[in-house]
This record gives sequence, structure tokens and C-alpha cells, in this order.
Amino acid sequence: MSAKSRSARFFTLFEIGTIVIVIFLYIAVSRSMKTLAVQKSNLESTTGLPAAQDARWIRYRNDDGNFSILMPLEPKEIYVSEESDDVSHTIQAISGSTSYTVVYQKAKSERMVNEPAFKQYMSGFTRNSTVCEFVREGPPSPAMPSYFGASFREACHSRDQYRSLVGNMYLGKRYTYTILVLFPAATSDPPSVKRFNDSFSLIDASK
Repeated sequence: MSAKSRSARFFTLFEIGTIVIVIFLYIAVSRSMKTLAVQKSNLESTTGLPAAQDARWIRYRNDDGNFSILMPLEPKEIYVSEESDDVSHTIQAISGSTSYTVVYQKAKSERMVNEPAFKQYMSGFTRNSTVCEFVREGPPSPAMPSYFGASFREACHSRDQYRSLVGNMYLGKRYTYTILVLFPAATSDPPSVKRFNDSFSLIDASK
């Protein structure tokens, strides 16, 4: 096997391993969210779908997940987990050396939406990985007025492979979303990272 083939094989195993870890962290946090009190919230609505699109990308729409987002190609649902109160879905597209992932959870009953609940959710998701190290947190982009949210960055590594994980997390009364881009570490992010993250939009902002 050539060095190039071994490198490609390792990248695939590393990327799959990273995404699997992220998914299991998400499930663990989802279970903890069940302990939160149920509360109805009258929340502000978000704006409609953004009009600008890159002709080379497609706008993927997921009615069950109540969202749409730009993707470099048609994504696939790679993982589903159903608990007594919640169902989690993982949607992913891989283009070249970059993976674009949306993990959404649909709750069967309304959950409490506040800053402590969001901090608990985000902390459990971003800070318990042996593969990725938390780097920083910031405001979400785009912001969803009816959701608590934040952007985050992690540095992931295994052996000689260094990658960046950049995304947004949102907590709503019926849905939670984690938007992720995993890509080779570099001095600056490729434009596709911002294009993907910024294109996320809710279909029905009241949910």
C-alpha cells in the first residue's frame, strides 16, 4: 500500500472516529436534557430563508428537522437515535477533505429554554472529548432570536492529523441543532465553512 493510500485510509478512519465521538456526546447531552422542566415559551420569530446562494451548492431542506442549509452536495442521514422523549438525527455531506454535518434533536414535549439549560447542553457537548480540545466560544452566526445559541471552535488531532471543528449550537423549545464543519487545520478557514454555517435557517420559526 502506498504512503498516499495509507494517508487517505487514516484520514477516513480519523474523520469517522471524530464524528462518532461527537454524535455520542450529543446523545449523552440529549439524555441530560430530559431532566429539565417543561415550559411553554412565547418567543420571537426569526427571519425567512436567506435569498443568496452559490450556484455550485444546493439548499438542502429537512421538513422533519424544521431547517434548511446550503450543502456542497446532497447529504445523507448517517445516524438516528430514538429515546423515550427525543429523536436525534445526523445529516452529513463530505466534499473532498471536509465534512459538513447537522445534528438535530426533535423533542416530543416542550423543554425549558434559558441560558443555564443551554450552557449545560453546550458544555456536555464540547468539553468531554479526548480527540478534540475546546478553543473558544462566541455569538452564533446566524443568530436565532427564538433560540439560545453560540458558535464554537475545537482543535482535533490524532497522530499526525490536525483538523479544526467549527460550528454553532442552538437550543429551542422543540428542537436543538448542532451545525459542524470538520476540515484540515490551516492558518485561515476555507470560505465554505462560513458559507455553510451562515446559511442555516429555520423553516417555521415558531417551533
